[in-house]
Amino acid sequence: MNVLDRANAIWAFRYPSGDFVKRIQKVGHGNGEYISVRSMVLNDSLLYLLDPDTRTVLTYDIELNYKSSFHYGFPALDFIKIEDGFLFL
Repeated sequence: MNVLDRANAIWAFRYPSGDFVKRIQKVGHGNGEYISVRSMVLNDSLLYLLDPDTRTVLTYDIELNYKSSFHYGFPALDFIKIEDGFLFL
């Protein structure tokens, strides 16, 4: 289970025990960093974060280790993961 707080920190907990796993707060413009996460989706043991300020989707594993990211070229408020990509609002 993952939680996003107002300080742009992301918290990971084990389900169903609730045991704390890790906390990240990678605010910035570098590799694996974000400015302002607005939405997140957990799918296939990967956590996807939507950063509309940089128009980036970042991918982390369930232990909050950074995996990859990609940029999209349009404004987006929210998103979901589908079988072959993403749908953006």
